[in-house]
Amino acid sequence: MIRSLAEKKARALMATTHQEANKMRRYFAPASVLPPPGSTRGQTGNRNTAATATNAPNTTPTDSKILTLIPHTNGALAVWKFSTQFTKPPAVTATAQQANPTAPQELSVIQVTTTGAVVQSSDPADVRLVHFQAVQTP
Repeated sequence: MIRSLAEKKARALMATTHQEANKMRRYFAPASVLPPPGSTRGQTGNRNTAATATNAPNTTPTDSKILTLIPHTNGALAVWKFSTQFTKPPAVTATAQQANPTAPQELSVIQVTTTGAVVQSSDPADVRLVHFQAVQTP
């Protein structure tokens, strides 16, 4: 039972709005088909894609970490154990976060396995932070 003119107008407006929405429904895809606003279209077409490599079967496994070099007589070392499981030894890059003011700035990856990597600096007293990145090789 409608008790006032305001309620009658509100019900009429709501009915009109729903009628218009029903007419336009066929021109819009359901929300489950479209990606979230602001995200780019992925390799899987217009469907939502996973945000991490661990739960997305179609992405290349990757891993990254920031470690500190530990001084050693032959050159500072950093040993990195991967948190991602790789099927083959990945391609590993090591980039220093800052410049070494006392010596050459050479970093070299001396050993890579499916479980970890070892990076060595040419400076025995090097204590810089190093950003590591590992990407599964094809």
